[in-house]
Parts: sequence; C-alpha cells; structure tokens
Amino acid sequence: MQYILESESVLPLSPQRRPRRGFTLIELLVVISIIGIIVVLGVGSTREQLPRFRSVQVAKDLRQDVMSLRNTAVEQGLETRLLLVEADSASDDPDSANAGSWRLQVGDKAMDSRTWTDLGDAGRGVVDLSQDGRHYSRGVSLDEWEPLSGPWTGNSSAIVFSPRGWVSNPSDDFGSDGYITLTVVNKEAWRSGVDDHIDLKLSRSGNVTMTTSLGSRDAGTVGAAAASEGS
Repeated sequence: MQYILESESVLPLSPQRRPRRGFTLIELLVVISIIGIIVVLGVGSTREQLPRFRSVQVAKDLRQDVMSLRNTAVEQGLETRLLLVEADSASDDPDSANAGSWRLQVGDKAMDSRTWTDLGDAGRGVVDLSQDGRHYSRGVSLDEWEPLSGPWTGNSSAIVFSPRGWVSNPSDDFGSDGYITLTVVNKEAWRSGVDDHIDLKLSRSGNVTMTTSLGSRDAGTVGAAAASEGS
C-alpha cells in the first residue's frame, strides 16, 4: 500500500516594508515658500487692522469718559466737565505726529463752578494721546472740534454736565443736527486715501451716539437711554 504524503502548504513570506521616503529639497523649498507667503499676508493684514483697532478703542474710551462724567455729576450733585485741551490740526496727514488731549474734571458747585479738580479714576483724569502722553495711541488723533463757549464763565472748549446728567452748554455749542460732535481719526488710513474716522455725537440729554465712516458695526449709544452699556 502506498501512502502519498501531501506537502504542507507554505504561507508566502510578508513582503519587506519599503523604507519611508523623506521630503526632497524641492518639496521643502515649496513648503517654506508657502509659509513665507502666508506670513507676509498676515503681517500686511495686521498692519492695516492695528490702527483701526486703536482708533476704535480710543473712541470707546472717550465715550466711557463722557459717561463717567455724567454719572459722577448725578451721584455727587456737582457739575462735571470734559475739558478739551488739544486737537490734531493735521489729522489727515499720516506723516505728522498724532495729537489729542482732554481732562475729566469735577466742579465745586451744582451750577457755575469756579474751581475744577481732575478726576483720578483709573489714571484717566488727564488723557493725552500724543507720543509723550500717558495714553499714547500711535496713529490716532482727536480731530479739531467746533468752537465751544461752554456755560457760565471759564468753560471755553468744555462740555459741562449738570447734576441732572444733562449738558449745560448753550444751544450755540450744538450743531445743526442737535449734537456736539467729537471725532477720533485713524491717521494711518490716509496712507491709502481712506477717510477712517469715528464720530461721537453728544445730545443735550447726555446720550452719546458713536458712528463710523466705514459702517455702523462699531456704533453704540450710552447715556440716559443706555447707561449700563459697557465700552
């Protein structure tokens, strides 16, 4: 009797793994070039947005200063005033130095104050946007304002709040639109021929409306109608 031995099946050997291929010099150069382009685009965008961000922040801070003065007048039963000190006479010249200064002050009476004291709240009793100022904001200026005679005596270039929270300035200090307007300018935008400014419009009742020349996305109102709104 013959026995036939069946050969055991042999499993094929696993193919050897090919060594992992690295990046070639050309591929590395392409990646580095792409990264460089992204960085350049990002830096360019940041340079354009930073001055815009600073001007919006200055406008919001000024708006908050006005609201603080109004609230202080109501709480203390004394007059307060925003004394405008310096404006930028060349706000449309991006190569000139930026400027803008104002003081937050409280009087000694409910009417016709003769002595005014700077408020020391958070170091904003005196605000100076210039390079030598404590609140330097590069490329941002306070534009020239329309002449303000102010109420009573010695309040030229001042916006005065009564203990009721209303603006005491005479009617001649308000424009034809019924507002006293202060304008914050992004000087750097003029390098591209863009008029980028923010108007703060103060009404007789103490409301402040903030509008921008590039759209209303930064607009806001504070004062009697929205006293709780933050900056």
